[in-house]
Amino acid sequence: MSVDARTALQVAVAMASITRRVEVFTFSTALQRVTGDLRRAAAGETRHLESVQYAWGGGTSIGVCLREFLRKYGERLLGRNTVVIIASDGLDVGEPDTLRGTMSEL
Repeated sequence: MSVDARTALQVAVAMASITRRVEVFTFSTALQRVTGDLRRAAAGETRHLESVQYAWGGGTSIGVCLREFLRKYGERLLGRNTVVIIASDGLDVGEPDTLRGTMSEL
């Protein structure tokens, strides 16, 4: 896991330790919900973070992953008071129009 990914993961664990109103997803070539692992890590079971380290790598399809997020979770998780934080280096191997469209929808 890169230093940047580890830092993002630590921030997510910290947020999960202070509120139950957080959902965490990772994405590279596919979307992965890791909320349960992070909640267990926030409770002190850091061994669960080992599986999360493989959620990064292999290229990033930000637009495709965001579209999957919107389709699977958007209606249930997004609302007027929702804050979405995307931690990314911005390198997307996907189609720019896909990313542009999903960001507009988000």
